[in-house]
Amino acid sequence: MVTNNAINLKTAGIVTYNGTGIFSALSVPLSVSNAGLGVSSLTPYCLICGGTSTTNPVQQPAIGNAGEVFVSNGASALGSFKKYMGYALRVNGEPGNPQNGITYWFADGSSYDAITSNNIAITRTYIPTDGTIDVCYGKFTATSSGSADNVTVALRLNDTTDYNVSTTIALNTAQVPFSNTSLGISVTAGDFIEIKMICPTWSVLPGNVSFCITMLVTP
Repeated sequence: MVTNNAINLKTAGIVTYNGTGIFSALSVPLSVSNAGLGVSSLTPYCLICGGTSTTNPVQQPAIGNAGEVFVSNGASALGSFKKYMGYALRVNGEPGNPQNGITYWFADGSSYDAITSNNIAITRTYIPTDGTIDVCYGKFTATSSGSADNVTVALRLNDTTDYNVSTTIALNTAQVPFSNTSLGISVTAGDFIEIKMICPTWSVLPGNVSFCITMLVTP
């Protein structure tokens, strides 16, 4: 006769049987090593992630908000929901010959010879979603280098406020990178940015200068 090894099958919950008359009670909640989750309840509509080891109970991150995405926080951390990570806006200026004392406004694909006024819609780069422009990287490339007189590059928001990216850009070498990682420009959907270049009075004019700038908009 097969016995239940002193286990009351009516109250023992989940049991295993080894085929030779031995019944063993399993813990509730059922552990991962016994093909369970290791937890007694789950948060509705929440993701299920692996535990902190191959046999530890599963984990659930905090439920995110509508429109957020689930982002990895590395191999040894539970992921989390976050707003979109941001997007980049890029403006490229075609080669041209900047002149002494002129302020230029860049539209994508424009040259220095074309736009010396911001009173036209072509110079505007529109913002599609709310966020903050904190980071800006750019570069001038000159076929003919000029003297070491400083150029100012600024971002102008909604044709009202200027934010200097750099005031110390010297076009005296072939490649001139510049950046600003702490701009803190708050923007909302529908705002527009214009790229403004204020030229000095060079003793030697740079020639055939192209321009690019990338702005990162973060939530």
